[in-house]
Amino acid sequence: MPEPTTSLAEIEVRDSQILRAASSDSDDWDDDTWAAWFRTAERVHGDGAKRTPLFDKVGAQQARIAELETELAKYVGKEPTVVDEMAYLKRCLNAVYDVCDQAEKQATRWEQPLPVPEWVGIVREAADGERPDNPDDNRRRLYVDGKGNGWISTCVEDGVEFVVPVQPAAWVEESIEEVAADKGGLHEIGRCW
Repeated sequence: MPEPTTSLAEIEVRDSQILRAASSDSDDWDDDTWAAWFRTAERVHGDGAKRTPLFDKVGAQQARIAELETELAKYVGKEPTVVDEMAYLKRCLNAVYDVCDQAEKQATRWEQPLPVPEWVGIVREAADGERPDNPDDNRRRLYVDGKGNGWISTCVEDGVEFVVPVQPAAWVEESIEEVAADKGGLHEIGRCW
C-alpha cells in the first residue's frame, strides 16, 4: 500500500511499471501486481464518489485474511497436551463433586434435615471410578494396549477374561493379564455387541 506522502502521479507511474513487468499469465501475479491492476482499473473505469475504490476493497480483504490467519494459528498444530487434558478432566470432576456437595448441604440445612438424595452417592461413585459393572451387560469389551493395538474380548472362563487382537495375524487367544504384561498395559475404551 503506498505511503500517504506518495503523489497520485508517482503511484500511476509505479503501477504502470509493475504491469509492464508482469507476466502475461495472471496466474503468476503476486499481490503487488494485482494491487496495481486494481488501482489502474479503478482509475480508468471507476466513478469515484459512488463506491469504494477497488484498492481499498483489496486492502480490507487482505487485512481480514491476515486477521483470520492469526486466529487460525492459535489452533492449527496446537494439540492439547496430556497436562491440558488432565486439567480439563479435573475441572469437570470438581464441578461434579460441587453439585454433590450442594445437594448434601441443601438436604441438611433444615432443623429437621431431609435425607441426602440417593443419586449423590451414585454420582460420587461414578466420579471416583468405583461403580461396579452391570452384570447384565453382555457386550464385548474393547481394549487398547500400551502400544496402540486394539483387542476385543472373546469370553470369560473361571473369572479370567480372554482377548484377541482386532486384526489378528492368527487366532491366538490370550488372557488380559498376559497381554497387559507383554504390551505395557491394557485399557478398556468401549464395548460392542
